[in-house]
Amino acid sequence: MHLDVMKRIAILLGCGLGALGLQAGPNTLPVYVNRTSVTNVPQIDAYAFANFGQFVVTSPNLPYDFQNVLRYTNANYMSGFPGFRFDHVDDLGVRGPAEFFLNDVGALIEAQSDPFLPFTFGGAPGIIRIEADQIINRGDLAVDASGSIVIRGREVDLRRGSVGVSPIIFGSGFQSTTNFWPDEGITDEHWGMGVQDPRFASSTIVQSFLGSLNALAPAHRVTNVLGALPPFSFPLPNPMAFIRTNEIDPTNWTVQALLVARTDPFLNLQAAFFPSSDPSNDFHTITLQMQADLTNNLGGFRDSIASYLVDRLASETNFALLTNELTGNMPYRPSTYEFTRNMPLEFAAGDPPNANVFRTNLADLIYNQGYPPVTNVITNVITTPESNVLQIITNVVTVLGYTHDVVTNIYAGYAARITNLVNEIPDLPGSGSTNAQGKVVIDAENLNLERTRLRGEGNITISAKHLVSTKLLSVDSPNLLYFVRSTNGVMELQNLAPPEVQRYAGSILAWSGVWTNFLLVETNSITNATITNIVDDPDLGPTEVVTNDPGTNVVTTNTIRVRIHVMMVDAAAMQTRYPTMVAGLHATSTNVFIADPTRVVTDLMFESENLHIGPNGEMILGVAGTGAFVTTGTITDWNAEHFPSLVRLTNEGVIAVTDEINMGGDRAEPYDRIEISGTNSAAAHLYVARDFVNRGLITSGPLLRVDTNTFIGDPVGPIELRVDRLTMDGGRIDSGGELLISARDVKLRRSTNTAVRNIILDVTDSLSDSGPDAEVSFETQLGVQLRRKPAQGDLLGTSIRLSAPQYQMVSSTWAAEDRGPTPEGFVNNVALGRLIIDPALDALVELRGASGGNGLYVDFLEFSPNAQADLANSLLVDPSLTVYFADANVNLATLTNLFPGRLVWVAGYAGANSGVDVALPTGQVIRVNRQYRESTVIDSDADGTANAFDLSPFDGVLITDFAVADGRIRVTWRAAAHTTYRIESAGELPAYEWEVVREYRHEGDDVAEVTVEDVLPEASQRFYRVTYTPGL
Repeated sequence: MHLDVMKRIAILLGCGLGALGLQAGPNTLPVYVNRTSVTNVPQIDAYAFANFGQFVVTSPNLPYDFQNVLRYTNANYMSGFPGFRFDHVDDLGVRGPAEFFLNDVGALIEAQSDPFLPFTFGGAPGIIRIEADQIINRGDLAVDASGSIVIRGREVDLRRGSVGVSPIIFGSGFQSTTNFWPDEGITDEHWGMGVQDPRFASSTIVQSFLGSLNALAPAHRVTNVLGALPPFSFPLPNPMAFIRTNEIDPTNWTVQALLVARTDPFLNLQAAFFPSSDPSNDFHTITLQMQADLTNNLGGFRDSIASYLVDRLASETNFALLTNELTGNMPYRPSTYEFTRNMPLEFAAGDPPNANVFRTNLADLIYNQGYPPVTNVITNVITTPESNVLQIITNVVTVLGYTHDVVTNIYAGYAARITNLVNEIPDLPGSGSTNAQGKVVIDAENLNLERTRLRGEGNITISAKHLVSTKLLSVDSPNLLYFVRSTNGVMELQNLAPPEVQRYAGSILAWSGVWTNFLLVETNSITNATITNIVDDPDLGPTEVVTNDPGTNVVTTNTIRVRIHVMMVDAAAMQTRYPTMVAGLHATSTNVFIADPTRVVTDLMFESENLHIGPNGEMILGVAGTGAFVTTGTITDWNAEHFPSLVRLTNEGVIAVTDEINMGGDRAEPYDRIEISGTNSAAAHLYVARDFVNRGLITSGPLLRVDTNTFIGDPVGPIELRVDRLTMDGGRIDSGGELLISARDVKLRRSTNTAVRNIILDVTDSLSDSGPDAEVSFETQLGVQLRRKPAQGDLLGTSIRLSAPQYQMVSSTWAAEDRGPTPEGFVNNVALGRLIIDPALDALVELRGASGGNGLYVDFLEFSPNAQADLANSLLVDPSLTVYFADANVNLATLTNLFPGRLVWVAGYAGANSGVDVALPTGQVIRVNRQYRESTVIDSDADGTANAFDLSPFDGVLITDFAVADGRIRVTWRAAAHTTYRIESAGELPAYEWEVVREYRHEGDDVAEVTVEDVLPEASQRFYRVTYTPGL
């Protein structure tokens, strides 16, 4: 006996009732203790209850109740039909919470539905209801699939205990020759039977091609609760096949085939064939078993759950629609089918398939068109009818095929669904997962769920004013509701919802047909004889003589009656893995951390200032379930309704909604900070914040999950950022519409940004990347619009790709200043590292100025192959804009001639994409424009050799004359074409600072000697030099 339990009982007995502040009634015991086995139904009237033995009670339709009990202790086993209610009821029948409840280590309390009247027949479901000021569970609390567990208290400690609902393993229904009662969780959806109309070609239902088998259920008539449906058919791609064949005699065969399609690899399929009750009927009953082993977190074991579809169409004579006793009429069920959770005799005692045929052989079993004159079988028989005669008989057997393709048959059609719930949730307003059976409800002021194991079939609802811990919590339920708070300002939501649950649910389609066909087999018997005789040869005497008879042949045709039974089942919708849905989540705390995937579908409220979604965390909103777990009334948006007080958001995991993410755009105050290093997925996005950092993925494409793989669909809608400070560092934005960035300061690095429509940049103060190695890209199909020139910043590590759809003209506007063909245009003027012109076939990219007289400065101008094929018709530069570029992948002369005055080369700028390093004879390394260095025309050092051919194209200036006279200096040198020179002076050598005396630009097109004069300043001595910068 547990020591603490003994202490509590001793206190009660030793101190008397005064310690409880109560007066004992005449029949109220201080304490009721059970140490043996109780199977009757005692009425317990005591202030304390303690069970150390077996306590098994049955109270029809109502849970077992106690009177005056304030303190409950269970240290062994308690079982109730239909359950227990642990609270306090006084002598007047007034209910209230008990003081204390303990289910100790290793103890079990279970409740089961009425064993004599199951829930589906109107019996009471199992229930365990606990209401106490202090509740401790270290053991197990369990109910069956139709039951519920309710725990309400002030201090609720469920550490290391289990609270759960068992799955449906067996059914309580039945089926007779006239009516049926469906098993728990099974609902018939459509039904039909009779003579197939229209008739079908049997060659079409099973076909094999290149080793792949495909089947098609013929069009057949079915009915559902709404009435008759059009002829219904369904395919079976690559089905599993279970075959039974029997050759009754040489002219009578039977063929039975079960074809099943599935998509869940965890669904195990088996078939059995059971003889007919009529010995003269060789057809067998076919039973399909669909079984799965599913993990049960309560005990760490696996539940084997199965369903069975029995087909008696060919084997039995009962051919009618059965009445549904649960509903009184519809839905009906063909008598030839039985769908049950319980293993039928036909499966338990049935035989396995007896034919292991290849896929092509299977198709031939159903319909064989014959292959004459191909020889299928050759049999050689050697006989000796006489001592001197040897006969060789060769039988050439040729299958001529079935006599009929279009056949007349009887059929049965059926559809049903099976769920993990005893009864499905009705599709009515106000109904939801909280109305489902098989639920757990926990309501506490202080709740500790550390290492607790919870399991529900319908849902689990948890409410707590202070959630102490969920460390290593194991939750297993298709639907979850959380209403949780934290009084210390920090809440970590972890282990609240596994990504998926294992449940046996889904739907099936079935069709069965029986028909007769005739197979023609031709046998050509060829007899050849060899006769050996002994004759007297006049010369040799008795001699052996061999004579070959040319032989005879006899052709016979054998007609084989083949009776065929085909059963087709589409179990593709039968699944054992379903996403976990958090139907409702209310979290209240200053700081909330989400550590695990969480899908919220109907009810969401976060009253928190700071929300942090961890690397493994997910907030997926508005994602409905599939199969048996479809959830309606889903959340569609992230908005202020669900996050009214959120100030700071950090997402390292996944945020996904079906419609719009609206963070800060629908309330008076913006978010203070949004930081994305995970994934934000929604059809449209609007972010309004003071600080916004993107290091992850922001996409308007839907997030798709297939098994454990995550896929992002094509972008759908726009993405808009309205922020003060924007940092995009290592992230990506994919917009299906416009990408609008409205900000005060923007910093970019290693960022990829795409838009199906326009990219709009509206930045006031600074717009810059981290430099030439920033690796930033913008790609758009409908243009880039720079609405204004920021006060400072350049994008020299950024590439912009301008596409245009086929046959369309797409315009981009640019608001930078026109500073002429000078390097100054590349400084604090939104200069680009790379501009790519990439129109589709017969499309046009237009570049315009935002206000007229604008310039666009580009380090490298690139034309795609499409654009190069037709330059003149691929690019249009409006007179409101001049494009200045330092380098291009098209010949400079071609560009400047095609677009005179609109595309202008800046020879004096040598950027990361347009410059090369050149070593001077002095050892100094300078960077010059690549096209300038490789020019076959320009001679920078005026030495008579063009730069491209000059090993040292940037030598010093060749001064040919220097003179001083009359207080003036005169300098003469050889000047290169279109080059700016500086005459500089210094008072001493070495000079730490040279003073520019005068600048001179030689505008000529050829090398020429030039002379410049200037006034000689008053000084004891001056030193002069002439310098130039290549390209200027």
